[in-house]
Amino acid sequence: MAGRRSRISRFLAWIVGLPVLVACVLFALDNRGTLVLGFWPAPWKLSAPVYLIVLAVLVIGFLCGGIVAWLGGHRHRAALGRARAEADRLQVEVAELRRRLDAAEKAQRAPAVAPPSSSEQARRQLVAADS
Repeated sequence: MAGRRSRISRFLAWIVGLPVLVACVLFALDNRGTLVLGFWPAPWKLSAPVYLIVLAVLVIGFLCGGIVAWLGGHRHRAALGRARAEADRLQVEVAELRRRLDAAEKAQRAPAVAPPSSSEQARRQLVAADS
């Protein structure tokens, strides 16, 4: 099942990624003009092709969004870590309790066998003496 999921996700990545790549290439080919960006309080200006500026802004936005999402998931990752630690602790406790239960059951079964009666002991002694 895991191999199938990886094939499906790889296929979906190609289905989504290929059109995005084609769109980026077409955008870059059609928007090769130069754009001058000025940053008002600063005295300097940035001159670059339109496609480069737009694609750079998209990549920066994508990265910033990923960072914000990763930081936002910290609470859930921490809770998952605590839950895993608790599950590990409980597994150790279950193993210890099972070990103690097995030991108690063995101890309870051992005296459950009644000692042989006196007539049984006498018969065993006669059998042993005949041998």
